[in-house]
Amino acid sequence: MLLAALAALSAQAADSRSLSCISLNDGSTIQDYAWWDEDELLLYTVNPDGAILWKHNIATGSREKLITATGLASLLRITEGWGKVTFDLSPSRGYISFYAPPDGPLRPPLFRVVEIAPGKMSAVEFTKMPDGFVIGKHAWDNTDKYVYLAAQDYTSPDCDISMGRLSLETGAFLALAVKDQIDLVNELEYDSQSNALLITSRSYAGDYPRGQFLLQYSLNDNSLVKLSEAYEFRGIQAASSGDIIAAEVSKSAFKGGSYPGFLMVDESFRLPENPDEGKDARVVSQILLIPPDGESEVLLDSQDRGFDFEPGLSPNGEFLAFKRMYYRLPTAVEVRMPDSEIFLCLRERRSAQEYLVMRGAESYRFSPGSRFIAARSADRNYLNIYELPRS
Repeated sequence: MLLAALAALSAQAADSRSLSCISLNDGSTIQDYAWWDEDELLLYTVNPDGAILWKHNIATGSREKLITATGLASLLRITEGWGKVTFDLSPSRGYISFYAPPDGPLRPPLFRVVEIAPGKMSAVEFTKMPDGFVIGKHAWDNTDKYVYLAAQDYTSPDCDISMGRLSLETGAFLALAVKDQIDLVNELEYDSQSNALLITSRSYAGDYPRGQFLLQYSLNDNSLVKLSEAYEFRGIQAASSGDIIAAEVSKSAFKGGSYPGFLMVDESFRLPENPDEGKDARVVSQILLIPPDGESEVLLDSQDRGFDFEPGLSPNGEFLAFKRMYYRLPTAVEVRMPDSEIFLCLRERRSAQEYLVMRGAESYRFSPGSRFIAARSADRNYLNIYELPRS
């Protein structure tokens, strides 16, 4: 049944053709990437000697250094740990933020913001950070003026601030929330339509349940509301339409309180002996569309085909992309796939047509004009560029 479903999806993928494969011939890995515009990608590549930020043209294959290895070392003020660094472009392409998590409980994270100017790159200095605030997550606003921050989990118990804002104009830090309001933030995203922050966290209003909250923090009036609650959220997006896309995970208890499936597989646990038992022993995923007003809509609930997570809408709203893992089918006693086997799938919202875009995908990014999707391999050795189907 699994192979039949896979074959069917593969047949549907014929229209989603690969435009090019991007790799480097010096052994470098592509540690991070982002679309600069519809024709060019930024590639952050790492080799044993350091890292380089490239600007790569997908049509011609030509590549130029936006920041050299020497330049990155000077701007980021590090000499090692390049493989842990990720970056985010500001919406207007005026800045790049670089981040790497702390190496240990007493080590600070790497957080640098670099201004992109013709012929010169310069680091932005922030001198008014509160003592003990350790950055865990960050998100750009849509004006290139502010970066929003969430504190790292389980650090600095003496610091009560859990969220804040940095001004690129003054370098000043503004506290937005304390731990009694929000704590243990997993995801942070800026919603330009409502000028709000979307947050998934394991604490809200002082409550620490065995689950997560999806929250919205309004930057207009500093109000905080709960949008949803689940065992786990595996990806949120503030769509350009003003809608919120969220992958929500629920779990069903098997006898004895264990939860086989995607989140936990205990090899010593007794496997279900028939399909009916198998239906009750799984983790359930849904992809939801949450409009600014109105009831949530279930976009995808395909438990017979696998576990769906990390959804994203194309900028024009016509395609839903998501990652899928096959963990156990409800009509099978046992189905196991390799842990790293992730499938990047695409779904046309108008027709519900599904495409299997790439097998072994680790991440993906839509181009700004919704013409292409870039997908990175699990080993980070290459990117595939696919042209989206056209009606």
